[in-house]
Amino acid sequence: MPLAAARREVREETAIGDLRFTWGEDYRETEPYGNNKVARYYIAETQTAGVTLPVNPDLGRPEHNEGRWLTLAAARNLASPRVAAIIEWAVGKLGIADAPP
Repeated sequence: MPLAAARREVREETAIGDLRFTWGEDYRETEPYGNNKVARYYIAETQTAGVTLPVNPDLGRPEHNEGRWLTLAAARNLASPRVAAIIEWAVGKLGIADAPP
């Protein structure tokens, strides 16, 4: 089940285990990148304030270099074009009216 895999991945990569998929199970995928990989994104809520980057035992290090919460403006500013498309999908899904790109 893809949603269960998303929960597991978020827990393994950030230690966030209290995701609520308030907006349903809709998702968007990125255009293929690096060895034809495609990333799938869902919209979820959490009460977890801190992001932890646990060490992946297979790699001997965390899978990511950084994790942080951002405002919409900051996320738009930092996002690559393939992730920017995901952000705009989420803005529409959340019905954020005053959010010009």
